[in-house]
Amino acid sequence: MISQLKAERSYGLHGDLNYRTPIGDAFLSINQLFFFTKVDHPLVLENNTFANAFGYIRTQGAETNIKLAIDELGFYLGYTYTDTKQYNKEQLGTQALTPKHRLSFDATYEIEGSFRFGAESFYTGSQLLSDGSIGREFITFGLLVQKMWKHLDVFVNAENLTDRRQTRWENIYTGNIARPKFRDIYAPLDGRVVNAGLRIKLK
Repeated sequence: MISQLKAERSYGLHGDLNYRTPIGDAFLSINQLFFFTKVDHPLVLENNTFANAFGYIRTQGAETNIKLAIDELGFYLGYTYTDTKQYNKEQLGTQALTPKHRLSFDATYEIEGSFRFGAESFYTGSQLLSDGSIGREFITFGLLVQKMWKHLDVFVNAENLTDRRQTRWENIYTGNIARPKFRDIYAPLDGRVVNAGLRIKLK
């Protein structure tokens, strides 16, 4: 019952360092973040019912962001390391569905008020799943093209161009259609997604 649940208690610390400097005609900025959190009696799903875990979840890690701007070009590199442990019933183990490594890279070219092009990629590392197996690492790519005029913008956006889908390398449920048992979802289920649109500016 909801009334029997305890309130989660969380504690956290974080701090970051920033560095900015010109390099010739370019401009470099670096941000380094460190974080630590602890959640006592976290809510977990047991037998299709939410309940408070006996112990706590501890998360610590670091995030690095690097940006480089060169005239109309921009580059961004981001990396996150996350170490999450769950202490429950006198056992300390890795928290499921929390990849240790994530990496992202963006490149943009923009002529202000006229044209914009962007490419992005994301890497998600392997991760522990609830059934004790290891989820597969994967990479996705995306593109954005936008043309701007005085009263009209037109854009085309494409996502997951590598067509990464969890269903390509494993089933997402066991059993049968009438009584399925679903596995953890940790990767995209949609394939390539492309959409386009326009925006009319009255002023």
